[in-house]
Amino acid sequence: MQPYASFAIEQLQKRNSAPESDISVVFAPYRVCPLGAHVDHQLGLVSGCGISEGVFMAFTPRTDDQVCLWSTISPSACMFSLSDLPAPKPSCWSNYCVGAAAALATENQLSQGVDMFVYGSVPSGGLGSSAAIGLAYLLVLSNVHDIALSDEELIAADSFIENSYLGLKNGVLDQSMSLLSKRDSLLLIDCKDQSREYIKAPDVQPTFLFVYSGMEKALVHTDFNVRVDECFEASRLIHRHLGRPCAKEPPLGSISYDEYVSVQSMLPDTLRKRADHFFSECTRVQEGADAWRRGDWGEFGTLVSASGKSSQYNFECGADQLVMLRDLMHDIPEVYGARFSGAGFRGSCLALTSLNSVEGLSEAILDPYRKRYPEEGERAQLFLCSPEDGARYL
Repeated sequence: MQPYASFAIEQLQKRNSAPESDISVVFAPYRVCPLGAHVDHQLGLVSGCGISEGVFMAFTPRTDDQVCLWSTISPSACMFSLSDLPAPKPSCWSNYCVGAAAALATENQLSQGVDMFVYGSVPSGGLGSSAAIGLAYLLVLSNVHDIALSDEELIAADSFIENSYLGLKNGVLDQSMSLLSKRDSLLLIDCKDQSREYIKAPDVQPTFLFVYSGMEKALVHTDFNVRVDECFEASRLIHRHLGRPCAKEPPLGSISYDEYVSVQSMLPDTLRKRADHFFSECTRVQEGADAWRRGDWGEFGTLVSASGKSSQYNFECGADQLVMLRDLMHDIPEVYGARFSGAGFRGSCLALTSLNSVEGLSEAILDPYRKRYPEEGERAQLFLCSPEDGARYL
């Protein structure tokens, strides 16, 4: 049993006195998306994998229909009834569990209560933690209700939590990477048809270096949804210029690159930038897959850095704190490439690296960062991790 899983079990036992034999554990990894940022909601190409850090959830059934949640992030428990699911509450950490119940309740009768202790192994901003924790809740609730869900159904249910219950306009990248990842592969997904390919490296895979910025803000409360709307608006105008206006706003993935180039100059500057990012990022994903197959980490890292620059200048995300951290990571000789991790409005930065230790990195990265941003710097952390298998029962 992994130490984090044992910790979650111990913490649950302290709160409900259940014997260890009655407690099960789910692990859902956080994810890394080195290439394929901000294109899944437009049905583009994405690549990534789950990582060796994530959320551990110990659980045991109850004798009523109450769901009781504990975590190290809150001094008190959160409780709700499966027979009367509450609406989402601002900044409430139980929202994702209620959303998971709401997703399953669309086609199932939920009546079996459950106690859960939730533990994230590292600060999770920018690592797809919301998708990971949503998957973990879905696995727990489906387990205690004997509901069998396919991978596709789990991804759809996890999307329901964020898209329908919480109102975040993201795609399926995070859920897919957390659920479908394989330890020895980069996962390539075409979000248009959900086809996927596992790409193995010919030699030892690199590691990922993460630096958590200490910036904490729910993604739904950033400009992320605005950027998504701008992508749809760009697509609508492109379709109009191509002579095929649509009643609905189609995604950019419904347009070929040649079609885009033919009308590119007709778009307003902001919308052109959003479309430029989409089409250039999909190309980088394809080129990155080839570089991963060859084990050409220098080329892959160059593409990662280019992706980060496009995210900053074309998608126009990237807080000053994250820009500083990314630039500091670029200065490390063993780093092949670096970018924001996640949406880029808060959270973390990632780097592809040959490092196997974080020795010396606090002085090179955290010390100057804390000097400039002392408030966020107090919470900042750095760590290394590697590709991991997808969400599962331990």
